[in-house]
Amino acid sequence: TRVAGIYQSLSAMYANMPDYVKALDANFKAIALYSKGKADEESVAACFVNVASVYAKLGQESLSIQYLEKAIKVFARYKSNNYGF
Repeated sequence: TRVAGIYQSLSAMYANMPDYVKALDANFKAIALYSKGKADEESVAACFVNVASVYAKLGQESLSIQYLEKAIKVFARYKSNNYGF
């Protein structure tokens, strides 16, 4: 959805400030919105990558890895994505 995309952009802005708590919050809002109704799985997976990046910056490597593994599972189902799968 359009609003989910806005939250995804907001998350990137917060991550660059850096305000990682707000970045995670915006990403999780985007995930929730993308997941409603007909799920946009690739957008959810892109959010997972963003969440993983924030967790890595926070030094929470295990959470970062968990979200990257979630993203890989989704992207592996699609031929066209920006991550080379």
